[in-house]
Amino acid sequence: MADLAWAGLTALVHLAVTALVLGPVLWWRARRAGRPVLAPGGGRRLALIGLTYLGATLVLHLPRIGALGELAWNWQNKILLLGLLLVLIRALPGLSWRAVGVVRPRPGWLVPVVAVAVGTAAVLVVTGRLSGSPGEPAPGLETVLYQAIVPGLDEELLFRGVLLALAAEALPGRVISARGAMRGTAVGWEVPLTCLLFGLAHGVVIGTGWELQVEAGAILTTGLIGGLLAWFRMRWASLLPAVLTHNGINSAAVLAAYLT
Repeated sequence: MADLAWAGLTALVHLAVTALVLGPVLWWRARRAGRPVLAPGGGRRLALIGLTYLGATLVLHLPRIGALGELAWNWQNKILLLGLLLVLIRALPGLSWRAVGVVRPRPGWLVPVVAVAVGTAAVLVVTGRLSGSPGEPAPGLETVLYQAIVPGLDEELLFRGVLLALAAEALPGRVISARGAMRGTAVGWEVPLTCLLFGLAHGVVIGTGWELQVEAGAILTTGLIGGLLAWFRMRWASLLPAVLTHNGINSAAVLAAYLT
């Protein structure tokens, strides 16, 4: 239970930092545009974002039991979170499979997804060899399977699915218009919100004894990756390219570990 308490506190810190960073910017942009900061019902949507993120964090830190609990990776709670998110989408008014991107993608997504995975592997192999430092032990079969299957499923459904959809309804306005965005895909405030949360989730932890652990590199790297995944999600109007890209990046890291 102590682990759950610290995990919940960590999630609250993530939410607070996101509000402190984006809140003033949203207020300033809304004031300049002469419109409200939030869309009608936006406060309720933001509350749902907070509760969903907090709940997801707690689920991922539940005690692991049985055969899945004996594995090195968190299969149990990742699969549990995926199932709970699917139930939430069906139960929550305003959400739908289409709204969260559980639909067939538009044509043209496969080549960019493969290019990102191959490019990531190439960069990691080159940088690993140039560093000259001893590499980590080669990943085992469980790691290979886990990184190829699991992370993109629950994380993309959470960040680029449910949270992105809720934030899009809560926050009016655009960061980049369709005319100025790459290939005509407009970028709303839901993207920086979910990217910041995604980065904080991978780089800020409060451990037992109030030990604040901050990895700025992890926050920046995963935040930028989150932006790419969000653009894939919106460009092809589906979560599938984002899920496959996410797992492709993770698998590329595993492949690079083997090669270096």
